[in-house]
Amino acid sequence: PEDRIIDIRYEDLVTDPIGNLQAIYSHLGLEDFGEVLPEFEQYLADQKDYQPNRHAEIDAETRARIDQEWDAYIQKYGYAPSVSETPSYAESRVQ
Repeated sequence: PEDRIIDIRYEDLVTDPIGNLQAIYSHLGLEDFGEVLPEFEQYLADQKDYQPNRHAEIDAETRARIDQEWDAYIQKYGYAPSVSETPSYAESRVQ
């Protein structure tokens, strides 16, 4: 059922994890977010030095296939196709 699915962009989750977790709880009709909030905050504090993984470059043919297969999601969430002249999703997110 549609009310049991929520789409959240990775970038949004990383930028505002608590806000997105609260949105998930609300969307799914889960109560007592305030009770679990301290645990989420502690987990995030424990992860403060986390650095995302860096992956090997994907060849152009594989990128093109990914862009073709996942085009609906790429468009829906505003990502640039990875084979374009713009940086790939992964490249644009690594700071």
